[in-house]
Amino acid sequence: MQRPDAGFNPFGALGFPGTIETTSFGHPTWKARRKTFAVFEKYQGDWSLALKANPGEQRARIETDARFYRTPYSGPYGWVSFKFQGRIPWRRLQALLLEAHRLAC
Repeated sequence: MQRPDAGFNPFGALGFPGTIETTSFGHPTWKARRKTFAVFEKYQGDWSLALKANPGEQRARIETDARFYRTPYSGPYGWVSFKFQGRIPWRRLQALLLEAHRLAC
């Protein structure tokens, strides 16, 4: 599978106030106030978006959609990742990205 964001920014994170895009460990990373709130990466062969989340919401997302999973390493802090498989719920991801941005601010 090709990288889902090749040539454009489907996440729209750069439109959020105070957001910068950088690279961390070779992965596109979005930060607000120098705090990471989203990371785009390939994990175990699947493209995914890791998002900052409240620990209680992490479980709810994982239980409602099998494409969500606990982010390795940062999962204990509430982070959740979304695998880009099948039909992508872009509006839902945009809302989750905005929520992650708010948590970082």
